[in-house]
Amino acid sequence: NLGDDEWTGVTDIVVDPRDSDRIYAATWQHHRNVAAYMGSGPKSAIYRSDDGGQTWKKLSDGLPEGSMGKIGLAISFQQPDVVYAAIELNRRTGGIYRSTDRGNSWEKRSDTVAGGTGPHYYQELYASPHQFDRLYLMDVYMQVSVDGGSTFNKVKSRYRHCDSHALAFKSSDPDYIMVGVDGGIYESFDGAENWHYIENLPVTQFYKVAVDDDEPFYNIYGGTQDNGTQGGPSRTDNVHGIQNSDWRLVLDWDGHQPATEPGNPDIIYAER
Repeated sequence: NLGDDEWTGVTDIVVDPRDSDRIYAATWQHHRNVAAYMGSGPKSAIYRSDDGGQTWKKLSDGLPEGSMGKIGLAISFQQPDVVYAAIELNRRTGGIYRSTDRGNSWEKRSDTVAGGTGPHYYQELYASPHQFDRLYLMDVYMQVSVDGGSTFNKVKSRYRHCDSHALAFKSSDPDYIMVGVDGGIYESFDGAENWHYIENLPVTQFYKVAVDDDEPFYNIYGGTQDNGTQGGPSRTDNVHGIQNSDWRLVLDWDGHQPATEPGNPDIIYAER
């Protein structure tokens, strides 16, 4: 088993497209509580299995020694012996690594590490199924490399929410990309030149909620992850039900604990 202690778990898995028994996995040793955060450890590592996960071999030749942080993995669709790793550490030892021999040895390509609130919040890595050595690194603003991770540039993100986490491709269309961010899902039909927001997913991550005593229907307020503090009605007399337009933004940025004024539903407290 991998990640078999309290502080170590598996953060990424990729499978060889030629052989489904060949699996690569990244483990991450970390610990977080109300008082402190430990973002790395000596059990953070990369492993390969050639028998469908029955046994695992640790891959370390050319990788940083000692403790490592969160690791993202990607595998080339065009040349599956080529594997990539985005390793969270300082910019002298962390960065983008590439192996051309199924992970037996690694070469550092660049010092690029995801940033923002911390690499551990991002660090996912994706390889294009259409172009060899084209990589996408999830970050506050998604980055792209066309040379196997040696250099990166920011992907155009005008009119798109920041904080990228997930990416999907379409095998039949090299210009199509779908990205998941803190603000929802966007898609591009022209290789990330322009983005279209998918509006029919009324979901977000709420931390805490509060209610007021308005009549005839009380209102609900919630602090969200990177989508501010939002409020909306608990019920409606609209025959079509509660609409997205019934909700409003009370305060921007990240929200957490909202509060209301008893007896006065016009007063709302929020934090960011």
